[in-house]
Amino acid sequence: MISYLFILLILFSFLILKKSTVCHTTLQRKVLDLFALLVLIFFSANSQSNGWDWYSYKDSFEQISKLEAHRVFLGQTDVDYFYGIVLWLVGVVSDNFQIVILVQSLTMNLLYYYGVKRFRLDFVLFAIIFFSTSFLRLELSTFRQGMAVAFYFYSLSLVYSEPTKKLKPVFFTSVACLFHMSALVGFLIMPFLNRDALLRKKQLVLIALAPVFLKISLSLNLFSNVLLVVRPFVGDFVYFRLRHYSEEWSINSPSLLIYLVLIQALFFIFFCGKQRDKLHTITSWFVVFNLVLTFYLAFIPAIIITRLSYYVSFSLFFVISVYFKVKGVTINKIFLLLFFTTFQLFIVFRDPLERVVYFPYRGYIESTFFGASEELRSRDLIESTANRY
Repeated sequence: MISYLFILLILFSFLILKKSTVCHTTLQRKVLDLFALLVLIFFSANSQSNGWDWYSYKDSFEQISKLEAHRVFLGQTDVDYFYGIVLWLVGVVSDNFQIVILVQSLTMNLLYYYGVKRFRLDFVLFAIIFFSTSFLRLELSTFRQGMAVAFYFYSLSLVYSEPTKKLKPVFFTSVACLFHMSALVGFLIMPFLNRDALLRKKQLVLIALAPVFLKISLSLNLFSNVLLVVRPFVGDFVYFRLRHYSEEWSINSPSLLIYLVLIQALFFIFFCGKQRDKLHTITSWFVVFNLVLTFYLAFIPAIIITRLSYYVSFSLFFVISVYFKVKGVTINKIFLLLFFTTFQLFIVFRDPLERVVYFPYRGYIESTFFGASEELRSRDLIESTANRY
């Protein structure tokens, strides 16, 4: 845990410097942004045997790098199409899997960097929020989806910065889908960031209230009855999956958290209701984020909800950025943000099984040049931990 907190403190030191009188030129602020970018790149590019999927991706690399080119480009691999091509291309150059980690780290974090710049927001602030929420899972473990989310985030920045050019964001979202099919949800979320398709306050309230209506319908077994009616039309796979989610809701639903999230969403709607274009757009995103967060809280441990939540988790960054712009940046707000992000990092590691595969942080440089023992986190340890889920 110390390694993760240390990185968070480094990023916060950049933010404090950036907002202080010491840093008063555009060049100095840009240098701090680049330092934050380098911190993210180094931490993920150096990662070795951290997270759930490191060994499985290493196996895929060793297998795909030996395939003939035509098989790879025809999609005859065990991973998503573009990720298979990336693995094969790296395999042509080197048989060292760490090169794959480096390539994807550079790709993801550069996409985030240029995306944030297109939004004209603070990259250091983005790095802090991203690191404390989704970074560890996306860049240290679920590599395919990590690439997909990065390409999708960049496509959102294109929607915002070049609203008249419709094909560019569609292209980058399509690329995201070829890294991980979960990015298809991006085509549903994208309109919420379109300046020409802002939601009205009443529509936002209805979206925020949706979890309550669903909760009531589940309590009255209305949802189960509807599922029985539509089963012939949607097929058994979809039917049993939805029924599984509804049963998880009834068993695991933390009602208090659901309603706290709802109150938070409604409060933000009315807080920003008088604002114009940009802030209204962010409000729309925030409500969608809260809606997905509500489902995530209710459907633990439904993995599909976790997968989808990454595509709206950026809303947290947008909301905090807008809050800083509206209310100004003070040292008190920075320390409040430090408390929030540290608390969020503890939430990420709340599951003891997660701590097994992420603690301690293992790095390629340490194991290569300082002889750190591979036994700290072996393949058997990760597999046995996964079997306990």
